Amino acid sequence: MAVSKRVEKLYAGMYADGVERAWRDVGAKDKAANVVRLCEEGGLPAKPSIVEIGCGEGGIAQALHDLGFFGDYRGYDLSQSGIEEARLRSVPGATFTAVRGDSIPESEGSADLVILSHVVEHLEHPRTLLYEAQRIGSHVLIEVPLELNWRTPRDYVWDDLGHINKYTSTSIRHLVQSCDFEVLKQITTNPSQEAALFHRASMSRRLQWRIKNTLLACTPGLGRSLFTYHETLLATKAGTK
Repeated sequence: MAVSKRVEKLYAGMYADGVERAWRDVGAKDKAANVVRLCEEGGLPAKPSIVEIGCGEGGIAQALHDLGFFGDYRGYDLSQSGIEEARLRSVPGATFTAVRGDSIPESEGSADLVILSHVVEHLEHPRTLLYEAQRIGSHVLIEVPLELNWRTPRDYVWDDLGHINKYTSTSIRHLVQSCDFEVLKQITTNPSQEAALFHRASMSRRLQWRIKNTLLACTPGLGRSLFTYHETLLATKAGTK
């Protein structure tokens, strides 16, 4: 995948922390629920064949399996430590492979669905991987955090998550469409209370989560301008729907 050496170094050791893995597993349940929702609404076949690019330690694969969602699953990631952790899960019907660069060892049209969940914000050249996903799958699901809001500083500041691209719900849609995709479904979601409060379940954090939830339900435009939500899109190559 097209990531900088700095991001690559960050991810080399990211999956050794057991506490953070537990948090990521909670978040993976949210992400898997978004996958299932959009695929059902988008009319994908039951038990689809899935390729996930940027699978990390396999949290989404595990969550999708627990939901009985996929027929078969192949996960790819640049982090060898992530792949090793994913393999330790022994998810039935799933394989995990380490890759280098933007080329994924899958034949054209080999999957019903390609998942890029919280990957695009890390990429130096996101369109390169979007085109690769389009080559592999009839449908592609992209999820990113909406971090381009009023709190975004004027100048770029490195963060320890390696997010080098910031998006709004419109800019990620335009990015996907600029790669000759047709967007079939698009949703904005607030991470679950369990994920949001995992590290610190204070009263102020609980209140903030409730405010975020209320704004998203009642005035989503205002909510997205103030807080970070998750945006999920299901797309297919333009002209193939």
